[in-house]
Amino acid sequence: MRRWVFTFLFILWLTLVTASSLLSLQGVDLDGVYLPFGDKGAHFIFYAGAMLLAMLALWERVSARIPFKKAALWAFGVLFLYGLSIEGLQAVMHMGRTAQAMDVVANTLGLTGGLASAKVVFHALRWLNWKH
Repeated sequence: MRRWVFTFLFILWLTLVTASSLLSLQGVDLDGVYLPFGDKGAHFIFYAGAMLLAMLALWERVSARIPFKKAALWAFGVLFLYGLSIEGLQAVMHMGRTAQAMDVVANTLGLTGGLASAKVVFHALRWLNWKH
């Protein structure tokens, strides 16, 4: 039986990231909400989580067929393009969100942190051993 838990969590996470990146927060009471390093910290966390969940989802789907490095490069590339697309949509949608180059930097650092976390997780938890 195929596992779908990480795949489902990855799709759910990307839905959350997309909604929070594109929907306006005007009128939302954020008093008492503290984000370390503000907006850029949120970008880092969103994309680190996306990368970790992407690698776990790919482990469910393809770990028996492709090496970890190839899956990591594929996930990094796709999520990087996803982040650029979100920034592009923010620039043209005019819904209270703005595109910023530093968001792309924070996203990329988050992807790198998420990949490093995935390597640690796959090494530490032997039952998650990548077959290649």
